[in-house]
Amino acid sequence: MLYYFALFCDLTVPVYCFISGYGQFRSLQNTDKRGKHIILRLSKFICSYWVIVITFSLLGLVFRSKDIPVNVSTFIGNMLLYKTSYNGAWWFVLTYIFLSIAAPCLINMVKMLKPVVVIALTGMLYISCYFFEFLHPLSFTNSVFGWIFTQFLLFGRTQFPFVLGMLFCSKYFFEILKKQLELFPKYGCLLIIVPALMFLLHCKIESLIVAPITGISTLICFFLWKKPAWLEKILIFFGKNSMDIWLIHMFFYLKLFPGLAFISKCWLVDYLFLILLSLLASTVIKGIMYCLRQGTAFFTRNILRSQI
Repeated sequence: MLYYFALFCDLTVPVYCFISGYGQFRSLQNTDKRGKHIILRLSKFICSYWVIVITFSLLGLVFRSKDIPVNVSTFIGNMLLYKTSYNGAWWFVLTYIFLSIAAPCLINMVKMLKPVVVIALTGMLYISCYFFEFLHPLSFTNSVFGWIFTQFLLFGRTQFPFVLGMLFCSKYFFEILKKQLELFPKYGCLLIIVPALMFLLHCKIESLIVAPITGISTLICFFLWKKPAWLEKILIFFGKNSMDIWLIHMFFYLKLFPGLAFISKCWLVDYLFLILLSLLASTVIKGIMYCLRQGTAFFTRNILRSQI
């Protein structure tokens, strides 16, 4: 049973993409400075990523890790994202950057085309990229072309839930569903039935191809569920740390600290311990980022004063 729960958790990337698309549409739809907004957003994201790379590379030196930082070439490759050898979860970093850069064009597409057409186009691209990534992978003699093609496949496989998030925001689907649920409270049982059915579907179809369906339908039910205030606060707290947890958590059970998160041999304890370690590391990273921002602001003020 634990295997099937782990399998069901491949919904994380589609859910993250869906929420990102929803948020980007909301923040960019009514502004003429989309480019500036995206640059500022990505600059903060990349700076945080660089701090994590440098911090854990230094830890790798301290603990004499054979995998991190390895050498200068590997370190630079991870910093510039043409390598992601330090952390398996980092494959999504460059894909997320591409999605964010493409967001203005995708917003225009969502606004111009009918929802059915948008779903058809993005869905076909998703299926095509899934086919060439998993079912019929192509090999390239030129490593550069191979890398570019891989990045295209990753983009094509993640743009589908990303655009669906934009579509939900533009058509106010969540608000419509919430009103329907308020009018017909008896349908509240669907908030439990639908995720259960999605779980059983994924048990039957173990392929990753169904992850957007299982993920987004489960997310919709979770959103419509009227949560207690204390749970909302916990979710907001984790939301503020979610990016760092994503970029950090694999260090505690793979290359840098292999097996550290599995010290108790009990899956629930290990899972909670992994979250605790990731949160502690996230707090440290946020502290470093705060010091860097304060230092940059102080330096900038002094430069301006000296020029005056």
